[in-house]
Amino acid sequence: MINFKLTFATNADGFKPSKAQQEAVRLAARQWGSQFAEDATINLTVESTSNASSRVLMEAGSELKPTPSPGFGNIEVVRNKVLTGTDLNGAEQDGLVRINWGKNWELDFNETPNAAEEEYDFYAVLYHELSHALGFLSQINPFGRSPYLGNNRTWGAFDQYITDSKGESVFSPDGSLDVARYQSLQKEGSSKDNKGLFFSGPKAKAANGGRGVGLYTPTVTFPEQPGHLDDENPALDGSLMEAKSIVYRAKSE
Repeated sequence: MINFKLTFATNADGFKPSKAQQEAVRLAARQWGSQFAEDATINLTVESTSNASSRVLMEAGSELKPTPSPGFGNIEVVRNKVLTGTDLNGAEQDGLVRINWGKNWELDFNETPNAAEEEYDFYAVLYHELSHALGFLSQINPFGRSPYLGNNRTWGAFDQYITDSKGESVFSPDGSLDVARYQSLQKEGSSKDNKGLFFSGPKAKAANGGRGVGLYTPTVTFPEQPGHLDDENPALDGSLMEAKSIVYRAKSE
C-alpha cells in the first residue's frame, strides 16, 4: 500500500481547506494508495486556491531529481521512492497536489455528483491527479524538450514508451528525442484513425490487444504534454486517465 502523507499549506491569501475538505483528500489518498502492492510513504504538499472562475480544477506531479541523470525514469522522486525505495531529493517534499476549492465538488464519496448542478467528482479527479504524481505523466515539454533545458537525454519513465501507431519510438537509439518527428506526430490526428502518439508499454499493449494506447495530443490550441489518454477516441471512453471528457466533468449517470 502507498501511504500518502499529506501536508496542507496555507496559501498567500490565508486560505486553507476546511476540516471536511482535508478529510476528503485524506480519504481519496487512502483509497487510491490501497490499490497498489508496493509499500511506500510519499510526502505530498497540498496547495489550495479558491477561484470559481479558473479553468483549473486540480493538478499534481512528482518533484524531480535536482540534477540531471541521463536515461528514462532516473529523475522522478515519487516513482523511484515507490519502486526502489530510493529518495532522490532527501528531506524535500516528494510531490505536490494543487486543488481549486472554488469549484463545486461533491465531497461525499457515497453520493453521485449532480450534473444539473455542475458538481464535479472529487474522488475521480484526485485519483487521476495522484496517478500523474505516481508516473503517468510525460516529462517531454510541449515543444519537445527535457525538463532540464539543454539536456536532451533525460526523461521520465513514461516517455520511453511513446511511439507512433506502429509502435516505433520517437526516440533515437542514443536516447535523444527526434523532435521533428515528435512534433509531426503531435499534429497528425487522433488515435481512432491510427494517427498521433501512442503509449506502447508492454503491459498496456497486452491489455489493449497487442496495440499501443492512444494519447491525447490536441493541436487546436497550445500543444500539450502527452500524459493523458485520447479523449477523441471512443474506444477509450470511461478511462480514468482521459484528459478532460471523463474525470473533468460531473457524472450524469
